[in-house]
Amino acid sequence: MYIKKRVLLLIVVLASVLYVHAQAYPFECKKMGTEGYWECKLKEVINDSNKKIYGIIVTGARGKTVILSFVINDLDNGGFYNIEKGKRGVLKLYLSNGEILTTSSAGGELWINLGAHSLSSNKVTIPVRDQGNYAMRQLRNYNITKIVVEGKEFTTPRFRSAATIDAMCKSLISNTGDQGQYGSRASSTTPSTTQGSAPSNIPVSASISNISVSHDQMIKGEKGMTINMKLNVNGMKGKKLGVTAYFYDENGTALNDLNQKYWTTDKKVCSVTNPSPTYDNSVWDSYKISIPYRELHMSGVGFKTVKFKIIVWNKEVNPSKNLYTTALIATTFFNDPNFLIVNGSAKLAVGSVRQIFFSVFQH
Repeated sequence: MYIKKRVLLLIVVLASVLYVHAQAYPFECKKMGTEGYWECKLKEVINDSNKKIYGIIVTGARGKTVILSFVINDLDNGGFYNIEKGKRGVLKLYLSNGEILTTSSAGGELWINLGAHSLSSNKVTIPVRDQGNYAMRQLRNYNITKIVVEGKEFTTPRFRSAATIDAMCKSLISNTGDQGQYGSRASSTTPSTTQGSAPSNIPVSASISNISVSHDQMIKGEKGMTINMKLNVNGMKGKKLGVTAYFYDENGTALNDLNQKYWTTDKKVCSVTNPSPTYDNSVWDSYKISIPYRELHMSGVGFKTVKFKIIVWNKEVNPSKNLYTTALIATTFFNDPNFLIVNGSAKLAVGSVRQIFFSVFQH
């Protein structure tokens, strides 16, 4: 009976410690100026080992990026740590999940200020427009264990920053009526995040970069072109995705399809692919879309210029939603509608050689 009471007492004590650890520090929220900004600020700073003192301010307004501010009282050096007036420095926030959020745009003489949208992660690649939302989500779920400003480290092992920032965000959402910039608090205090993947409730988005074109590729037994690119897709794990290249003549007019092989429903030329994202943040460093030259339905032998654009589609919704569209890109190739593959060898139909000769010397 005695042992059971001791165990029960230990459970109560542990529960009390965890409860206290999960609570936000007391802070105050007040309206700032006439532009709709609200500021949430710790009422009392946190003493860490009687050496360094930390404080946080989170400032927001409807439709505006969230501003984070940190105060660091560096008692070892007799004053507040700051960045020289008029300059911007590098600040890193080390989180309890092992992630590091970094900005090179921190500044301030007393409070070190930065925009949440300027914070990037060392674990995942987030489109710039979603960085602020993602950073706030991570800060609401994971404690800050260390702050590094311009190379100088300040450890914060007992800082209950996650619960405090979460409570501040809830207050700002209530006061501003805008929750679009503050991320979200996970149902568990330890949501899983692995290298190369982001939380499952991040905004759906996509981007394309590093586009190049490889010509005279063999595509289903015919010569054609392959478009190479880096593809980044967020929030689409296990969902239907489409990446389609649409083709135009050199004047920007959509090419007409003639045989319903590479085509859109309105009978224009395109090449459709359907990748399968296996992560919440999926990256293809060398994604490819191909099309035979013959399927562009361009008449005449000779050098031809076509333009293309690529659209990333979310096919989970009806109608499909455009996630990203590139600009029109021009490329030139040698067109020969008579080019065939016969028993694995390239052949030209009668008359093509003469057309090629005149085409080459005309250019």
